[in-house]
Amino acid sequence: EDFSNILWPKQKISAKRSVGFDEARLRQKLEKHSTIEFNRCFRCIAVSDQTQWFNIKTMRANYINGLMVNDQVPDRFLTLCGVDPAVKKSRGANFASFFNAAYNPLTGQKRIRRIIQEKMGGVDILKQMIMFIDEDPSIEFIVEDNGQQSYLLELAQNIEIIKLLATQGGFTDIEAKAHRLRACIRPFNTTEDKSDPEVGIAKMAADFESRMWQIPRCAEAERWFSQFLGWRPGNRRHT
Repeated sequence: EDFSNILWPKQKISAKRSVGFDEARLRQKLEKHSTIEFNRCFRCIAVSDQTQWFNIKTMRANYINGLMVNDQVPDRFLTLCGVDPAVKKSRGANFASFFNAAYNPLTGQKRIRRIIQEKMGGVDILKQMIMFIDEDPSIEFIVEDNGQQSYLLELAQNIEIIKLLATQGGFTDIEAKAHRLRACIRPFNTTEDKSDPEVGIAKMAADFESRMWQIPRCAEAERWFSQFLGWRPGNRRHT
């Protein structure tokens, strides 16, 4: 990386001496920021509402040849699943969304296992979550909205639904799995960090550029990519 055109404040060593930018620190920033964010901050390249923060070619470069949907994750990866029981709020629609992924806390590498977005009722939602537990008992479910957390807990405590799954879902030891489900729902509250270029959505552009994702080539991943293309900082419709 050529840092010769960096607009970086000089470091004052003494009253009579100063030096140029700190290249080591700039390289650290480059690792954390996407190219657009880095250029905005350190090269004073302006951005606008038309600036494309995510590049489809860059995102597709994270496809891994031979990686299949629902493949087992490597050792040291932790699995989780983001859950939204009702993605669409329009009348007559009740789409549930599951984002099943894994990450390595030592390297920061991330892997997508499966993305599901389907119209589901409460029984089907609970069934899908128990299927995830069947595949990986260590999985944790991340749910943002407090009301949705309560909704999922109520489903897992509903005796009639549990009985229905026991008779029609083909599950064994269903009560223990329902208990496990209630224990592994984790709350997540969105804060101002969503807009932070080092930890928020913009940071994902840097992750794609660094190929920190392992993604199976599938239609669901393409739909996921398309959601990033419309993202702009401060636009809540795309967050």
